[in-house]
Amino acid sequence: MPGPVEFKLTGVEQMSNLVAAKGKDIGKKALSGLFKVASQVMTISKRDFAPVDEGIMRNSGVVGNPERRGKEFRIELGYGGAAEAYVVRQHEDLTLSHSVGEAKFLERPLLAYGSRAAQELAAELKL
Repeated sequence: MPGPVEFKLTGVEQMSNLVAAKGKDIGKKALSGLFKVASQVMTISKRDFAPVDEGIMRNSGVVGNPERRGKEFRIELGYGGAAEAYVVRQHEDLTLSHSVGEAKFLERPLLAYGSRAAQELAAELKL
């Protein structure tokens, strides 16, 4: 099974330092902002990219709860549940033909949205 997709946002270290300097209240706002950004990525993925036959796979998309570990803020989002093996094949196999949607249906919007994510988080934090 493939591992998680990770990406780095520019300015994250500076944002982490600001959060550390401003205290717990801004940390809560950062977690809330991270959840909003991840939810937007999942919405775009489901609406514009995920293949649909009966909708079971699309409906399996979830956004987890954000976590703070020291200066790091993390959140998991993905598809699968009981259909995990099917989802992995649909996501990774570029040779499959879909009448609706396409392969890399989470990776593509995640990478595309990454450029806006830091700006939206900064706005959420009012930095």
